[in-house]
Parts: sequence; C-alpha cells; structure tokens
Amino acid sequence: MLFIAVITTASLFAQHDTVAIWLAGASALQAILLFGLSIKYGMGGWAKTDIACLIIAFIGIAFWQTTKNPSLALYASILSDFTGMIPALIKTYKYPKTEVWSFFLLDVFAAAFSLMAIKI
Repeated sequence: MLFIAVITTASLFAQHDTVAIWLAGASALQAILLFGLSIKYGMGGWAKTDIACLIIAFIGIAFWQTTKNPSLALYASILSDFTGMIPALIKTYKYPKTEVWSFFLLDVFAAAFSLMAIKI
C-alpha cells in the first residue's frame, strides 16, 4: 500500500491537483507510518495475494513511467489500491482482534471531507 499511496500522491502532484492531493498525501503518510510499524509489530509472511498486489503496484509504476501520463498513473494506482485491500480484508476477517476500528474511521472521515471539497 505504501507504493500505491506514493504513486497516487505523486500523480496528483504532477497534475497540480489542489484538492484530492490532501487525502492522497494523508494516505501516503499513513502508509509510511504503517510500514514502519509493521516492520516491528507486523505478522509477516508472503501470501499469493500479497505477491499479486505487489506485482500490480509495480505494473502501475512501470505504466506511469512508460506513458508519462499522470492521469493513467492515477487510474493504475487506484486499481492497485483496490487490489491491495484484498490481503488486508482477508487478514481482518481471519484475525479481527489485530485491527483498531478507530484507524479505519479516520479514513472514512478523510474520504468524506475530500468528497465535500470537490468543486463541481
């Protein structure tokens, strides 16, 4: 998820987006924090879905670098982000006590505020 969040933020920055970049930037910061914490406290392991999601994220990076189109990179990162949720959902289903509900609630609020900030 770290790579995906960084790709999304970089893509929005390249497009000079002044609204959605705040959610993406917060997600990138959150992903950096989670990555650091997971090194020390994480469960570890490599499932097939983890590897598939990592490959999709790298394809998104390669796609962006090949096309030089930040919009396409954003779409690729959204697809990768969606795919990256699959291992998290599986882990949450199998080990619900390992998750903190308030962390997810903050994401809901962040997304809601970003939607309210969109100018139509």
